[in-house]
Amino acid sequence: MLTSVENPDAIPIIPVDCTPRERFDLFRAWLESGGARYEVWSKDCIFLSAEPPTLKLEYPVGFRANHVSATHTDARLLRGVATFFEGCSRVTVRHREADSARMTHRETVAHKAALAQAELEQLVADNTDIKAIISHFDAAILSVHADYRAPIPPVLSGEEY
Repeated sequence: MLTSVENPDAIPIIPVDCTPRERFDLFRAWLESGGARYEVWSKDCIFLSAEPPTLKLEYPVGFRANHVSATHTDARLLRGVATFFEGCSRVTVRHREADSARMTHRETVAHKAALAQAELEQLVADNTDIKAIISHFDAAILSVHADYRAPIPPVLSGEEY
């Protein structure tokens, strides 16, 4: 059996008890493995519903629908739609409402990273050891650059100063 790296068109096993949202996440990941041609589908669309025979998606306001309308007849895309969403054979797209809070995958990833960065910066700003160092050296931290998923180092003991 070929892996998705060896064959990006290989459909993964879809658990029977998947919710429509979980199916869409699997579908999005499968699309992404198809390369740049499918990036607009995998990163910039928002799942609305699967109502056979139609998978309904939306895009951010300002996104030109013709970016996707030219590819919604793509054989690979439609094969994925039919496989991931039983009874669906086509895709419809619309613009996201201006007052909608729904985010694309790309927006969700950026939002999570921004929140994590803000939390990391707050942890650094609130750290008593860092405050002591800043005070002692009359220094300032202008930015915090790190993998926001990295562990925070332990608090130093008094003997380590």
